[in-house]
Amino acid sequence: MMKGGPMTSGFTIIETMIVLAVTGFILLGAIIAMQGKTNEAEFIQVANNLQSQLQRTVSNVINGYSPLFASNEASSKSTYNFSCTAISGGPTGGTLSFSGSPSTSTQGANQGCTFLGYALQFSNSFTSGENLYTQYTIAGVQYCAGDVLISGSNKCLNAVSVPITLSEENPTALYPASVDNATQTLPTNLIQHNSIQFGVYAKSMYFNDNTSNSIGGVAMLLSPSTSSQQVNLYAIANSDLSMDAPNMANFIDQGLQNSSTTPVDNVEICLASGTTNQSGLITIGGASGQQTTVTLNIYSNNSCQ
Repeated sequence: MMKGGPMTSGFTIIETMIVLAVTGFILLGAIIAMQGKTNEAEFIQVANNLQSQLQRTVSNVINGYSPLFASNEASSKSTYNFSCTAISGGPTGGTLSFSGSPSTSTQGANQGCTFLGYALQFSNSFTSGENLYTQYTIAGVQYCAGDVLISGSNKCLNAVSVPITLSEENPTALYPASVDNATQTLPTNLIQHNSIQFGVYAKSMYFNDNTSNSIGGVAMLLSPSTSSQQVNLYAIANSDLSMDAPNMANFIDQGLQNSSTTPVDNVEICLASGTTNQSGLITIGGASGQQTTVTLNIYSNNSCQ
């Protein structure tokens, strides 16, 4: 009869280390996969939020709403207090004058000046956290009455009660631009910055479905030539996604005040994710007469195609 202790078995130290290593790799892979899914969901959320923001902007233009042009009532006042006046007579007749600061001016003190819409500027600068796009409020001449404005240049050429062309409205960005044909002494906070989160940024921007028509900004303005609430889209000529605010304000003024400027059918913004292989194409407008729609398409690549 053989004698001896009980038989024992188990993992050696090396085997235990191998099991722990494999388990760690599996866990790490699961965490990475979950993070990837989270990043993908965040991109879709940001793209949908931006689509909704732009649709609200179009609606505000249609309704003629701007917080900068709010009433004089105390409940409506904000840090955007300013005054806007149409200049009459002399070589500057037909232009607009802006002045004020939050502590000295009163909203609603506008004579011959009205809200036309907005211009939007996007940037292709990528940051891992929050990116921004800029919204400029566009003001214009409200009426061409002889006691307010004079005929001359391309300002109020027709003897009518309201401007009937874009150039007669003399669209002007509410920004203290260094080069324009208006008098502006405004605080820089009259431009508004809007958030694009989770590192999403504008990779490209173009108009009329043609990627060769590259731009950095678009204007959404009520049409001066119709009694209906029609929104016209204007590509900001010579603008690009790397342009700073003063230059963009200048190009907005110069482009919109040009008598040869005409509306475009649509403007497309290609959004790219900084963390996933995703993109989203936001289209403002469509065929002629459909400039009030904002649509979104998501792609499993970074080229919006």
